[in-house]
Amino acid sequence: MKVLLCEDIKKLGWLGDVVEVAEGLPYQSSFVNQAALFTDPEGPPAKTMAWECVVDSAAWLDIDKTADKRWALPGQDVGFTITMANLGADLALGVAMSDVAPDGLILDGASVAASKASAGPLVVGDEIMWEGDLAVGEVVTITFTAAVDPAMQPGMVLINGVEAVADNFPWRVYDGLPLQVLRNLPKWTPIHAASFWLGLPG
Repeated sequence: MKVLLCEDIKKLGWLGDVVEVAEGLPYQSSFVNQAALFTDPEGPPAKTMAWECVVDSAAWLDIDKTADKRWALPGQDVGFTITMANLGADLALGVAMSDVAPDGLILDGASVAASKASAGPLVVGDEIMWEGDLAVGEVVTITFTAAVDPAMQPGMVLINGVEAVADNFPWRVYDGLPLQVLRNLPKWTPIHAASFWLGLPG
């Protein structure tokens, strides 16, 4: 980690130099700003204080996962959509997304498609992966189909999650999508309501 020190400290009161962060300073570099209190301009400082700051990233990852069904029968196909975006003010470097099909969900590898090509393989076994950089405001969409295992017991809930990281973003973003396995799909019965005026004697 690179540390930048402010050497010229004012020798009058609680004054210290303002440290200007150099443009292009690497992410997670740190810089220290120091101040000193002198009772005697010619003597040693009576008190010193220092503040360390870490250069943060202006990139900001966001990820969202949706499905075309909230519940499904054993053996039924479900369509999924992953939307990943850089909502920050800087390029997101080395973005790596991962979505592993949970037990009970069978991924159709041939159905996986991405709106932007991945720098690496898109599908490995039961895992969907995407690697690359995201420009400011750029959105990548990944769609795929998976089937509920025919052997799954109704009543189970499958949690299908996706996560992403970047070289210059300090957090791991995640979105988990629950899918309930039912014995029978709900049936909706339309209800017809009639309205009328009730005349009362005056």
